[in-house]
Amino acid sequence: MTGLLITALTLMAITLTVAAHSDTAPGFLKKGDVWVCTGDSITNADTYRRTLDRVIRHFHPESGVRVINIGISGALIGATASEFEKAAKTDRPTVVSIMSAMNHSTHAPCRVGEQAEPYIADYISSLRKMVRSTKERGMTVIVMSPTLTDERNHADLAGTRAFLTRCTEEIIKLSEQEGVLYLPVSEEMEAAQEKLPATQVYRRDGIHPSSLGEYQIASTFFKHLNLWDEPSGQRQVSTNPEPSLPIDITLASKTLAPDERKLTLRVTSPHPTTVIATWSCRSMRGQETLKLNGSDTWAISLPKEIATLENGESDDVIIDLTDGVSRSIYVVDLCRTRVMHFEHNKIAGVITSPTNRPEGKTEAKWQISRQGNGLLFEAQVTDSEIRSDYIWPWGRDGITFWLDFRPTERFGDIGVDSEVHQTCITVTDNPEFKVDLIPWLGQGMAKAASVTGEKTPTGYNIRMLLNGKFDENTDSSLSGRDFIGVNIGHVDLDGVPNSQPTPNFAWMQQTKLASDQYANSMPIIDLKNQIKGNSITNVAITRLK
Repeated sequence: MTGLLITALTLMAITLTVAAHSDTAPGFLKKGDVWVCTGDSITNADTYRRTLDRVIRHFHPESGVRVINIGISGALIGATASEFEKAAKTDRPTVVSIMSAMNHSTHAPCRVGEQAEPYIADYISSLRKMVRSTKERGMTVIVMSPTLTDERNHADLAGTRAFLTRCTEEIIKLSEQEGVLYLPVSEEMEAAQEKLPATQVYRRDGIHPSSLGEYQIASTFFKHLNLWDEPSGQRQVSTNPEPSLPIDITLASKTLAPDERKLTLRVTSPHPTTVIATWSCRSMRGQETLKLNGSDTWAISLPKEIATLENGESDDVIIDLTDGVSRSIYVVDLCRTRVMHFEHNKIAGVITSPTNRPEGKTEAKWQISRQGNGLLFEAQVTDSEIRSDYIWPWGRDGITFWLDFRPTERFGDIGVDSEVHQTCITVTDNPEFKVDLIPWLGQGMAKAASVTGEKTPTGYNIRMLLNGKFDENTDSSLSGRDFIGVNIGHVDLDGVPNSQPTPNFAWMQQTKLASDQYANSMPIIDLKNQIKGNSITNVAITRLK
């Protein structure tokens, strides 16, 4: 069957037109490519880079291609170029992709009345210098339209979307003038966003895409660079990509028991058809011919390592299906997480420091208790120095809560939508001790929650009571809910330089994938004791192409 698949792909590749910027371009990669992804915090999040690397290894496990991330949070294009120069000396890249401009949009004073054009011109001038310097060394350059901001519910971003749209227009011109490749990242993200339900948004904070948005960025690479084709080194962009296979794959179950190694999928096709299905997970690979009749069940055996994941650890399965003409690619995310059950209406635990602290390894003792249909969150924090001099609320001394209040049908999905909350309880000690509730992500927490707290001889205590309405149609009541996701973190700035603080985070469950990227990584409160045991594997499937 492998031979048949290779033959089909080879014949298909022969028929492709090979002109630059052709309708359908042949395989983009070369064996041994070193691909460097540059940019700001959107690249630094590392999800689209990791997805590119993972899918390339699925299709070309022996190619030796590496995809490297040198994105810098908060970087302007000048800092991006400087970081790239370091990578150019050590990693010797052959391909460079550039996505920036977001921080230019948020920093530009044109948002408060000044003309945007001088700032856009300055950005494009710096980008052009980086592009030319990179080209001169024989590297393939890909410039990407920057993802736009989502100004809905984010008044502080007013004007940034128009700024970034103008940057995209100039980036397209630059790509044509300099003869480099261009990928329509923002155009395709906006088109995809329009098709999503109102509850699902790619950029929960208005700027940073969570996993679904980052997967959409990766999807643009897949569609336009034919990364599944055998490495031919034809550095071209398809303006009319190979069509997606009209087949839908869904999960038979959104969870797996800890020791379960069989992933059962439902495959729906518009008419009977035969496809070749290939999948990979870690070093395990499989391939089979599926004769589909419209509604079918298909099971995949997972490697034994999946059964040994620890709470907070994650893995994935890549699946591709082709009929020799069209193709679909899926990623299945697996995340092992803790399951908690109330005993006498209480759950309690300890947040332990990953490093040595003068105050000891115990950073906080926490407790969650049912108060009728509400929840009371409490933390007793040990902290000898209270500081609040970090720019972002989630990085100041205090307690951060991640809470998933989505209904059962959407609970545990990877996307971060309006019912997934990041709420910061910050503390200050000057001129007097004070506790503040700062809802950072999600909608309505300021209406639903109230906080109190006091200083103690060894630190401070905080309490958050959640028993109100997020809005007139949605409340925080436990009635009718099956599960709630929660992760509690302590932020400690002790010993961190004032000049450039980097917060020290400790969580009730450390996770490989951050909650602002993957909402399925939180521990679960099982309100009705439906889950046996103290852990479960959340499963999510996302179509990449």
